[in-house]
Amino acid sequence: MSHAAPMRASDRPEPAPPIARPLVIDQLRHAAERQPDVVVRAGRDLTHAEAWARTGAIASWLIAQGFGPHGAPVAILSDHSLESALFLFGAWRAGVRVAPLSSDLCRSGDFADLDQALDALAPGLVFARDSAACGAALDRAGARGARMVTGDGRRGLALAALASCSIDAAVAERRGHITADTVAEISFTGPTGRPTGVPRSHGDLARSGDLRSIFGGGSG
Repeated sequence: MSHAAPMRASDRPEPAPPIARPLVIDQLRHAAERQPDVVVRAGRDLTHAEAWARTGAIASWLIAQGFGPHGAPVAILSDHSLESALFLFGAWRAGVRVAPLSSDLCRSGDFADLDQALDALAPGLVFARDSAACGAALDRAGARGARMVTGDGRRGLALAALASCSIDAAVAERRGHITADTVAEISFTGPTGRPTGVPRSHGDLARSGDLRSIFGGGSG
């Protein structure tokens, strides 16, 4: 009886590489390619293609200012809004670590927790949609040296100015340095007076969220 010779290691086919789940930043690119005219949020006149362009412009500006995976993080001092989502997504495309801080920290009148979070985070830039509502919080961040971007443009730079910047090759180049292990978000949780920053990677976001959850509905 003849027996087939065992396969040598060099004869064995290479195992197929695991299929990685697309990062959330890639989901918007895919949506812009497949459904460019679909709106990203119900009731708002902003399509996938427009959101991809605007977040790319924001990312381009952030990269030009030196923000990235190894640079200072940024903080968002706003309720969830389309403007906040665009800034958040642009920062992710630039590889920036983002800390969305609860609006309760910004408007409670007791800024102990906010001060603790800002001291722990040391953001290089803060974003607020409404500069009046978050005025006191912006003051506290500015006193720590953070630059400001606001949705209404009444303090710091206007988000619209960032979103209209030219998109250069640095954005596509930066995507090559963002992996599932790259930190995307720092969530502050914990007992009053002791907020603790918990990092979440791009891979974590891909497993737990999608465009619909980030932009608030309307994405297909």
